[in-house]
This record gives sequence, structure tokens and C-alpha cells, in this order.
Amino acid sequence: MPIITSSVQLLFGEYGTKSIGGISIDAFVEETHDESASVTSYPIEDGTSINDHVIQNPEKLTISGVISANTVYLADILEYTPFHVVDVYWNLVEMKEEGLPITVVTGLRVYSDMVIESISIPRNSESGKSLYFSMSLVQVRIVTSQTVTINTEGTQPQANQNIGSTNGKNPSDADRPSFIAAIKAGTL
Repeated sequence: MPIITSSVQLLFGEYGTKSIGGISIDAFVEETHDESASVTSYPIEDGTSINDHVIQNPEKLTISGVISANTVYLADILEYTPFHVVDVYWNLVEMKEEGLPITVVTGLRVYSDMVIESISIPRNSESGKSLYFSMSLVQVRIVTSQTVTINTEGTQPQANQNIGSTNGKNPSDADRPSFIAAIKAGTL
């Protein structure tokens, strides 16, 4: 693949503009998509284990990217906007601190319900006024709970309550032979 084509795909990708929580990113330099599963393991008496379930782990995403202090317009005019980089920095930090689920658009796919685990922003003389960053995100699974009230006063089993299956007979005290009767009958 030619270098120009791969660079264009890195910048734009299949899904168009890259973004983190609605913030447009100039380029993702590197994306690491991590999908894994855990297999349950239960030891049994003979020393082996039974593995019978697979649990899908939350998706993880690691991104290295850059946000330029220069904005390019369609007429190829560069506008220098130094506060843009500072604003993006604080917006990313705020997203991490709030821990709210965000949407991330990468070159391969769109991730929903992602939370920022960490952000690393190196600054040096080579980076200039641009913002280079590395970030790791993990998908959260949001569930809802429901509270149920149970009345525990006066809860006695009903006389005709189904208590499960038996061998076809429902013995009562009158139907069972007594211990004394078994001795007299010589069956004991």
C-alpha cells in the first residue's frame, strides 16, 4: 500500500472524522483494539478442571493521537489557534475525571460506552504547540437494578401448596408404620 494512501486512511479511516467524546482529533497515530474473553474453570475430584463457560471481557482501546494548534480550512488557509489545544486538553481531563461513558470514533469502528482509564500527554520542544497524547479506554456495561418489596408477615405454606414431586404417594403420619408396629411385626 502506498505511503500516501495509508496516511490518508490513518487520518480519515472508514468512519470519517476521528473523535473522542465528540472532540475531533486531527490524527490517531496508533490504535490498539483489545477484545478478550475469560474461560471459567472448576476443579473436580480427579484433579482436572471443567471449562464450560466463556465470559466476554469489556472491550479496551488504546489510542495515540495528535491535535494540531493549526486549523486547516478547505481553501488551504492555516489559522493558528493556540487556545484550541489547551481547551482540548482540559476537555479530555474533564472526561476522565467525570468517568462518564463516551463514544469514540476510530478508523475501524465506533465504540460506545467507553470510559477513559488514563491519559498521558508528553510535552517537549519537538511537539511544539500541538498536543500529542496516549489514552487507554475501557467499555463499561451499564445495567439497571430494580427494587422489589416482599411481604414476610404471616407467610405460612398453604395446605394445598405444591411442594414438588414425590414417588406418587403423599404419606401422612397415619399411613406410615410406627417403630413399635415394625418390632411387633418382626420386620425390624
